[in-house]
Amino acid sequence: MNSIKIKSLYLENFKCHRNLRLTFDGRDVSVYGDNATGKTSIYDAFTWLLFGKDSRGNGEKNIEIKPLDVNGAVLDHNAMTIVEAVLLVGDEELSLRRTYREVWATRRGSSEAVFDGNTSEYYINDVPCKRNAFQDKVHELVDEDTFRMLTSVDHFASGISWQDRRSVLFDIAGVMDDKQIMGTDERFLPLLDSIGKLSVADYKKKLLAEKKKFTGAASDIPARISECQRTIQDVESLDFAKAKATLETLEAKKDDLRAQILAIDNDTAISQKRTEVRGLEVELARLQADNDLFRRNQSRGTISVTDLKMESDSLRTGIARKMQLLGNERSLIEHLLEKVDASRHQWGAVSSDIFSGGICTACGQVLPTDRLQSAKESFEAMRRRRLQEIEADANTNKAAIQAAQERISTYEEEIG
Repeated sequence: MNSIKIKSLYLENFKCHRNLRLTFDGRDVSVYGDNATGKTSIYDAFTWLLFGKDSRGNGEKNIEIKPLDVNGAVLDHNAMTIVEAVLLVGDEELSLRRTYREVWATRRGSSEAVFDGNTSEYYINDVPCKRNAFQDKVHELVDEDTFRMLTSVDHFASGISWQDRRSVLFDIAGVMDDKQIMGTDERFLPLLDSIGKLSVADYKKKLLAEKKKFTGAASDIPARISECQRTIQDVESLDFAKAKATLETLEAKKDDLRAQILAIDNDTAISQKRTEVRGLEVELARLQADNDLFRRNQSRGTISVTDLKMESDSLRTGIARKMQLLGNERSLIEHLLEKVDASRHQWGAVSSDIFSGGICTACGQVLPTDRLQSAKESFEAMRRRRLQEIEADANTNKAAIQAAQERISTYEEEIG
């Protein structure tokens, strides 16, 4: 670390000092005077400039740096506090300055200014900078703990923890670290291998955390065992034969509901009825046209060109309706084919699924051998039932496709 000397220190509106300039020129200086004359305030000003704290380590929220009157109130709210130090760092001169002032703002709709906090500005060699840049520059010079140990007689004894005091003493004395000490005795080699890249303190924290986890598990296991025993008792009292019969009945109802849902989903029943209704409407229109033509022929005895044209228009309308029905049926077939293809992929996925062991749903443990076979049989039964459901869905869609193809053939014949 470079040598740091104070060339000068300037205080303006800092505590009891309205305007004070001290010129040290890097020499040793003694500051003395009566009590409450501002000796400590000089030290406070320097630590506040560097670290934003007073000489005791109190932050700005816990100290008052502005000049106060005899009643303890701020003497001048418009006054700006300024602390500037000129340092000699090695052979280079460095200027650090910080200002501090109150901010007063006038709210909308009010003519009276109100206090809105304090603000600071920072300068390095008279160049404005951000707070972080200022702090980084100070840290390059000296960290706060080192500064306080060098400038305060009691900081080492009472201002830092015993761990930090020990670390400082070890650094000064050049004591080996824990791993170096363990490397000198083969009895510590297993511990050294276990620690790895961790420090002894971190390794101790790791062991304590593992101990806490095992202690928690040891206290939880009896409760889990008791819970599992209660679950076993509840399961043993169940009537599995009755439950199986109930399950089969519910599965049959589910299959029936799935078929109904599939029919609704594919809209095959409704679509078929709508198609039949449209066909009947077309046929009714044609019969009415034929009937009207027959009546006119009976009344006039001859067929006119107008009547023939009306009949031709009626037939063209019927053809257009049939063509629309053809398009509807073909769209329906495309939708059903997608359903069949999806069922095919789903069937392949379920068919390729294999039993890979059993886990108890109550305790989360692997099933014992005597219950593993039962779990496998349940898995196979569930897979067969699922494959049957997929196959039933596919067959229903295929039947709907066949019915639509038959209607298409009928419409094509009628159009011809």
